Amino acid sequence: MRVHFQGFWSGLMDRTDPVNVRFFLDFLSQVFNCSIEVGTPETSDILVESVWVGTNTPSLIGMKRWLFTFFYTGESFFSFPGFPTLPFEAYTAVLGYKDTHLNFIKLPLFILYNTLYPNMMNPVTEIPKYSVSAVITNSRGGFRNKFLDFLEKVFPVSYGGEYRNNIGQKIGGTHAGDELIRFYRNFKFVVSMENSQEEYYITEKLYNAMRAGIVPVYWGSPNVTKYFNPNRFLHVRSEYDIGSVIHRMLTMKDEEYLSMVQQPIFVEGVNGYADAVRDTKSLIAAVSQV
Repeated sequence: MRVHFQGFWSGLMDRTDPVNVRFFLDFLSQVFNCSIEVGTPETSDILVESVWVGTNTPSLIGMKRWLFTFFYTGESFFSFPGFPTLPFEAYTAVLGYKDTHLNFIKLPLFILYNTLYPNMMNPVTEIPKYSVSAVITNSRGGFRNKFLDFLEKVFPVSYGGEYRNNIGQKIGGTHAGDELIRFYRNFKFVVSMENSQEEYYITEKLYNAMRAGIVPVYWGSPNVTKYFNPNRFLHVRSEYDIGSVIHRMLTMKDEEYLSMVQQPIFVEGVNGYADAVRDTKSLIAAVSQV
């Protein structure tokens, strides 16, 4: 079978972006139990469009009668402001941050990173030299900014991204690159908070901090502990937790810290990728019988 990708970010097809076509080809090959190749719109059986469709290129869903159509979002929304998306029922499956129901398939963004970049650094065995880091590009994370304002009153925070940068340079590489992970490795804690809070909007932020072998401080999806071991990170669930989490950061003993980084990263027995493949298979089977 052949698939055409429409309206995706640059770097998808040439694999220069951390999240690239390799994931989707492997995912679809498992869903359909056959080899999947990239084709043109004319030669393809499957169409996969992303949240970017309509912003940089038009949708092709009405071009012809496709066997199956998919919509993917790695964002916390299904359309950009001013660019309305097609009705969700127009697609066979909608992959993203919503729980699995109807034609929605739960596929949090971190699963793509975990699948493409499964390599982990060993947990630190000595307390890192510096206190807290954060690498942030988007300045619009209101809750995160509020937390950081409180945190800066008691901790020096080293900012390595575009936002609040105070280290003299931006950390290079990609969102999955070794440069980022090595930077995190120097710090006891890393603020790994999402830009917004949605059902299963769990991005690479928490996962990357885990890869570095240190302790993340997280805010975002209320369902994060369905995947990530709650004993492996500090969870700020609401503004009422800000004070208690910062206090724990201040008072955590070395023994507790080193024990924490040795904890399993994921909840035992949970495989979000396998669940998404299974649920998509079931959806395809149901649609095919209609």
